[in-house]
Amino acid sequence: MHSRIEAALAPTEAHATRGYLIVGGLLAVGAAVAAAVALRVTDGVSEVAQHLEEPAPVALTGPQARQKRAPGSVDVAQKAETANETSDSTSSRSEHALDPNTIVIVPVPHPELDPRRVALFVKFHEEILRRLQVVPGLNVVRPELVNPFLRSGTPEEEVARNLGAGHLVVLSTTSGPSASFTVTPVDMTTGAATGKMGGPGPFDARWPAELDSDAARVAEFIQDGLTSFTPAQRQAAISDARAIVLNAALPVSTRVRALGKLPQIPEARTDAVVAAAVELATIAPEWRAYIWRAVHGVDNPYLIEPLIDSLAYDSADHIRRQAAASLRTFVAEPRVKAALAQAQASDPSEIVREAAQRALLTDEEVDQRALQKLLDETLPAEERLIATSILEGRRAREVPLTQEAARAVFDIGVKATDPGIRGWAWSRLGRSDVDDPSFTSVLLDDLANHPHDEVRSSAANALAQYIEDPTVRAAMEQAESEGSFAVRYAARRALGQVSD
Repeated sequence: MHSRIEAALAPTEAHATRGYLIVGGLLAVGAAVAAAVALRVTDGVSEVAQHLEEPAPVALTGPQARQKRAPGSVDVAQKAETANETSDSTSSRSEHALDPNTIVIVPVPHPELDPRRVALFVKFHEEILRRLQVVPGLNVVRPELVNPFLRSGTPEEEVARNLGAGHLVVLSTTSGPSASFTVTPVDMTTGAATGKMGGPGPFDARWPAELDSDAARVAEFIQDGLTSFTPAQRQAAISDARAIVLNAALPVSTRVRALGKLPQIPEARTDAVVAAAVELATIAPEWRAYIWRAVHGVDNPYLIEPLIDSLAYDSADHIRRQAAASLRTFVAEPRVKAALAQAQASDPSEIVREAAQRALLTDEEVDQRALQKLLDETLPAEERLIATSILEGRRAREVPLTQEAARAVFDIGVKATDPGIRGWAWSRLGRSDVDDPSFTSVLLDDLANHPHDEVRSSAANALAQYIEDPTVRAAMEQAESEGSFAVRYAARRALGQVSD
C-alpha cells in the first residue's frame, strides 16, 4: 500500500518506488496508510528475538548484563534491576524516571512473513541499530536486554517502560511478496507518536543492495523524530545539516540528503543554502527532482530562473513535473505564470501539463478538482482516494471532505475487499470533520471482528470522533486492552490517553 500511494503521488519519478511516507512531512498520507502497523510477536513468529538472542537469563541483573556495551549505547542493567525487583520481571511497570535520550527499538515481523523475509528483516533491524548506536548522546538499548520481554509477550510500551526508555520505536512489517515496513516512534513521556514512516520492504531481490539506503533513511527519521531532544540539540542538528550542504568537498548525495533534512525556516534555508541547492541541481541532474522537492515552498527569488529553465529544458518528465510544482510558490510573478501556462499548453508529458495547470490554480480550485475525482465512480478506488491527498514538495495536504465526499469514502471502504483499501478509507474518515453517526455500525463491526489489524486500527481512528457514544467508548476500552500495538494505540488515542 505504501508503494501504491507513492506511485500514485509521483508516478514517473525515479525514486518514487523507493519513497517513504514521513509524518511531520507527509502526516496526512502517513496516517492514511497505517496498513503496515505492528502485530505483536508471538511464540510462533519470534524468529527475530531468537536470532538476536544471547545466552542471558530473563532476569537482567548481574555483571553479565553489563558486558559488551555497544558504542553509544547505554548500560541499562541498573534500570532493569529496578524493573525486576518483582517476581514477574517482564510485566512489572518500572518506577524510575524515563531517560529521554534512551531508545528501545522493537522489531515486529508480521506473523505470516515467510522465514526468508524474516531473516532479511532481522538484518534490516540490525543495520538500523548499528547506525543509531554511534549517534552522540543517543543511548540505544541492546537487543539482548529487549528479547526476554518480547519472548514473554510483554506489550511494546511496557518493554520501553521497564527498560527506562524515553522513546519507543516499533519496526513492523506486512506479509506477502510485497511486504512493506512501517516505523512508528513514540515519545514515552506523552504517549504520542512522533511520526510514522513506511516504505516497500527491502525483502526481495534488491537486497542487500538497498540495505544501506533504506536503513540510513530509517535511522535518520528516528533520530529526527526524538522530540525530547533539547532546542539546543535541534539547533545543532540544523547547523550540522547546513554545514554539510555547504561543504563542496563532500559527495553530492550526502549534501543533497542533508538539504532534505533542513526545515523550511529562514535560519535553516539561508541564501547560501539556496545557492548551494541550485549549484547541486546544476552539477547533479540525477538529483534535480529531489532538490526541487526539497526547496518547494522556500520563498527565495534566486530559485525562479533555475526552476523556469528546468521546466522548459529538462528531458526527464518527473523533473519538469517537480519544477512546475515548486514554481507555484512564485505564481504571482508574471514570468512564472507565463512559463507555467506555456508548459500547460505544450509540454509533451501529460503529468507535466497537469502539474503546471495545478500550479496555476488556487487552493480552492485544486480542492474542487480533487473532490470531483473522488466522486467519479468510474475510476479505481485507489485513484479516487489518492486524489484527496495533494502532494506539495515533501508534504501532503489533505483536501477537506464535504458530507457527500465523506459518504463516497465510506462507500469505497464498505465495498473494498482489499484490507489496504478498506483501512485507507477508514483512516481518511478519521481525519475528516464530517460527523455521520450512520458510519459507526460498520466501523464498530470492523473494530471488533475484522481479521486484519490494519483495518481494525483504522476503524478505531475513524470512531474517535464518536467517543461520547457509550457503545463506541465501550468498544474502544475493549480494544485498548487487547490486540496489536496499532489497535491498542489507536484506541488509547481515541480515549484521550495519548496526546496529539
